[in-house]
Amino acid sequence: MAFSLDAINETDAAKAAALERRAIAKYEQTLALDSTHGMVRAAMGHSYYLLDDYKNAVQWFEASNRIDTASVAAYRELGICKIALNRTEEGWNDLQTAFRLDSLSGTGRAAETKRITADDLYNMGCKAFAYGETYAVQGEAAKATGFKEFGLNILFLAYGIESSRKDIAAGIAERAGKLGDTARQQKYRKLAR
Repeated sequence: MAFSLDAINETDAAKAAALERRAIAKYEQTLALDSTHGMVRAAMGHSYYLLDDYKNAVQWFEASNRIDTASVAAYRELGICKIALNRTEEGWNDLQTAFRLDSLSGTGRAAETKRITADDLYNMGCKAFAYGETYAVQGEAAKATGFKEFGLNILFLAYGIESSRKDIAAGIAERAGKLGDTARQQKYRKLAR
């Protein structure tokens, strides 16, 4: 776990990724020694999540959830990973499970979990939209449109989690306008005020 914790404080992305990979190797060693270890699967999922390796993250979060069905963090990050893999409905359901578990836990952190999740989805949606803009510059119109629409749909999910967020509404309005969707642009512009 020390490598993963060190990666959190690392500002160099390549160094942070190397520390996450070292953490994964340590988690694999832990599993080899103790296949019943309760937290290691979620920790591996988290490391893969931080590496944007969503396919492997999903595998490890699902394994973790089979063992510990009440892990808010594992369900939250599992949901985000599935959304990144365009398994939106499954991901949304996992996020709802995380929010339900969090509200039942009595920790008082449910609002914070929703805020963090909305932030993560907002960033992911903006990133996907930016990929679309890059594809447009490269002349790959179909890919450009696909990524832009995917990014916009992720922004809608973020807004669905925190509908009071004017920054998310403004981000939707801006990107809807770039896609020529004036109805949504106007709607979300009003919501951003």
